[in-house]
Amino acid sequence: MNIKKYKGFTLIELMITIALISIVIMVSTSMIGLVTTAHTRTVNEYEINTMIRIASQEINEIVRYSKAVFAVPVSYVQDPEKMDPGWRYFTVSKDQKRIVVYEYSEIDGKHIETVLVEESPGVTYEVIYEKDTTSSNDKMLKYKIIGYVMGEDGDGNPVRTDEKIVYETEIEAQNSLQVVDKGTELSPSVALAFRNDSSAQGTGRTQVATISLVLDVSGSMDNSLNGNTRLGHLKNALLGYTKADGTVVEGVINTFARENNIEVVIVPFSDTANYPDINSYSNDEHPFYNAEDDYSSLVDTVNNLRTYNMTNTGDGLRRALYRHIDFDPETAGYNEHTEKYNYMIVLVDGNTNRSSWLGNGDGWWIFTSFDAYNQHTDRGGIYPYISYDGETRVYPYSRDNDAYITLIGDLIKNSSISSYVIGFESGITSQISHIGTSIGAKQIYNYNEDFNLDEVFDNIAQDIMAELWLVTGPQIIN
Repeated sequence: MNIKKYKGFTLIELMITIALISIVIMVSTSMIGLVTTAHTRTVNEYEINTMIRIASQEINEIVRYSKAVFAVPVSYVQDPEKMDPGWRYFTVSKDQKRIVVYEYSEIDGKHIETVLVEESPGVTYEVIYEKDTTSSNDKMLKYKIIGYVMGEDGDGNPVRTDEKIVYETEIEAQNSLQVVDKGTELSPSVALAFRNDSSAQGTGRTQVATISLVLDVSGSMDNSLNGNTRLGHLKNALLGYTKADGTVVEGVINTFARENNIEVVIVPFSDTANYPDINSYSNDEHPFYNAEDDYSSLVDTVNNLRTYNMTNTGDGLRRALYRHIDFDPETAGYNEHTEKYNYMIVLVDGNTNRSSWLGNGDGWWIFTSFDAYNQHTDRGGIYPYISYDGETRVYPYSRDNDAYITLIGDLIKNSSISSYVIGFESGITSQISHIGTSIGAKQIYNYNEDFNLDEVFDNIAQDIMAELWLVTGPQIIN
């Protein structure tokens, strides 16, 4: 019988075996950990990319189709109780875990949060906006969405890791007048305030624009121009119309009517700028109308414009000046802190051939005996004829007309009124330039063969609206 002898492991072999098994276990554990980490990172990156794509689509929709878009810093969205009721806000939640829209609820009387991008474990977000000032297009907005992978510090507090995904792009606000960026270098814009009703004015109504339309309605405005009277062209430019080719002209009154903080006064002038009848003495003042609330009154006023006699540009300027000076925002229903911005648009159809004086006269239009002692620069109406009363505002023929415009112009320039002048007749370039220079006009439009009154008024309206948007927009409610 054969007996086999079995030999056991030596201690050294056993130690080597245990060491090898330990190494295998360690490597396997490490591999499992690496696979798990890689899977987690892949999941995080996928989630972040998905969420960023959702956010960017929403931003693009807002910017592209909203009629008013403002990029605002964090102070505008820190407290929903202080958000302007007139606006919706697209932003990142305060804990930076969600991307949300705040919409005002009339029922609740406050802004309610709607979540667009849900919270994902271990992920936070940041969105930064900046207007593209290098572009000639005033509607371009750049933005950056950053998704961060979160970790923990030594005390277990959440911190951002170096892992992040950054998405940058640029979008055009197609339906908006412009994009306004209220952020600064120290406090960049991190939210969008937007609305779809064309208004840029916040509910607080802390700014108001007074706009005077000083319009020549002298006899020459009845002259024909391209199948219509000059006055007809003016009414079309103010109220809008449809051209023969189907093009729709909005009209400057309709442009102003987008906002609830624009007050318009129409001051027609010929021999005088008296109200309501140019041919009769009256101290009544031309009324201001809110472009939005009193739209129908503005339309009626324009439709009722008629032509009369000669041209006293200075009197139109004088009457408009004092309407700006006397307008009180608080009396008109704005709050006590409202700032007033003044604009004057002057249209002249011919050479100025009248001016307003104080003086004495010996009879009806007897100019040789007229004793003029002062050009009239105060408030109120003037008589359209010579009067015996030495305190009466009188109107002689052709007496220092340019000097009178210069005198009134100095008063306008000293009253912080931004003005524009339109010459609606060929051959009066020097006269129009004199009027524009006298009142410190931002722009003087001289008539030429390519002159289009619709476009001129539209350019002026857009300039005014763009300037207003820079100082209006969403407010922080106190």
